[in-house]
Amino acid sequence: MPIYLKLLGEFAIQNKILFYIYTYLAIIFMGNISSFIALWLGFEFNFQKYHFIIILILTYLGDISGDILWFNLGKLLKNTKLGKFIISHIQHYNGKFEEIIQKNGFKWFLFSKFFYGSSPPISFSLGWSNQEFKKFLKISSTTTLISVPILFGISYGLIFGLTPLRTIKLFEKFEWLFIAGLILFILLEFLISKLIKKIFSILNINQKI
Repeated sequence: MPIYLKLLGEFAIQNKILFYIYTYLAIIFMGNISSFIALWLGFEFNFQKYHFIIILILTYLGDISGDILWFNLGKLLKNTKLGKFIISHIQHYNGKFEEIIQKNGFKWFLFSKFFYGSSPPISFSLGWSNQEFKKFLKISSTTTLISVPILFGISYGLIFGLTPLRTIKLFEKFEWLFIAGLILFILLEFLISKLIKKIFSILNINQKI
C-alpha cells in the first residue's frame, strides 16, 4: 500500500474526528473522488459500519458546501474590480453561457454531479449571473440527494469487484489496484453523465432553476 494511504488510514483509526473533518474539506475542494478514497480505506482497515454512514452524510454535506462556496465566489467576484476586468478582457462575452445554465438548471446540475470537475464552474456561473440563492440551494440539494446514492453504489461495486484481483500478480501491489479503481470510478461517472444527458434529450426535459 502507498505510504500516504497507509498514513491516512492510520490517521483515521487514531483520530477519527480529524479524519472526518479532513474528508469533508477534501470533498469540498476535490469532489466525490475523496469519498471513494475514504470508503476504500474503510474496507482496507476494517472500519466499523458507522464509518460508512458518516462518509455518506459527509459526502452529501461536502458536495452542497462546495456548490455554495463556488456560487458565492462567483456572486462576490462579479461586482468587484477584478470581475469587471475579467469581463472586459473576455472576447465576445454576452452572458449566453449563464443564460443556458439558468434555463436548464436541473439538467446541468445533475449532469455536473457525475462529470468530474464540472460542478464548480456551473455553481460559479450561477453565482456570477446573480441567481437567487434559495433556488440555487434547492437544486443543489436535490441533485446531490439523487447523485450520492448512485456514486456510493459505484464505489461499493468497484471496491468489491476489484478486491479479488489482488490475487493477480499485476495487482499484488495495492497502489496499482487503487489507481485502477480511481480511473474506473471517474470513467463510470463520465458514462453516467452521458446517460443522463441522453435521457434528458429524449424526454426533452427543461426545468428552470
